[in-house]
Amino acid sequence: MSISPEQISSNILAGKQALILIDGDCLLCKRSALWLARRDTHNVLLFANLNDLRSAYQHIPDHTLMLLVGGNTYTGSSAILLSAKLLGGLWKLLAELLTAVPPHLRDRIYATIAKKRHKLSAACQALPGKDALVLKEKTLDAAQILLLFSYLTRLKNDTKRRKNDPATKKHRLDE
Repeated sequence: MSISPEQISSNILAGKQALILIDGDCLLCKRSALWLARRDTHNVLLFANLNDLRSAYQHIPDHTLMLLVGGNTYTGSSAILLSAKLLGGLWKLLAELLTAVPPHLRDRIYATIAKKRHKLSAACQALPGKDALVLKEKTLDAAQILLLFSYLTRLKNDTKRRKNDPATKKHRLDE
């Protein structure tokens, strides 16, 4: 992928693109990402392997997927439903309907599947070459994802610093 981490960060923060972090060792997760990638006709979704981040960010949970979009992070069933909404069309409508299910029930179902995902992966076939290429075109490599998160962390820290800067606070009060 030739786009810079700064541009990807800018797109994610502006809500123009979304980054889905999946367990790259889980075939069920890869198949789910491929399903999304094939239906992403607007090129909104990017993918990354959660395992590429764990060395630098130990607090990332092992049992969930994460979605970053518009400066927010979503996990579990909320991440899945928002991913479907971003696809548009009937998928957006279906996701809207499923959003009516109480989050604690959705998350319980998600958690059950997440715990058994490696066993469920045994029923999945490996990605054929053509499918692997479709997913690879939308997947950031380890170096890109680390640069992206470093850049996002820096932006977040700069924003916090500006909010706490007395001169900035005074300026905001004067507006």
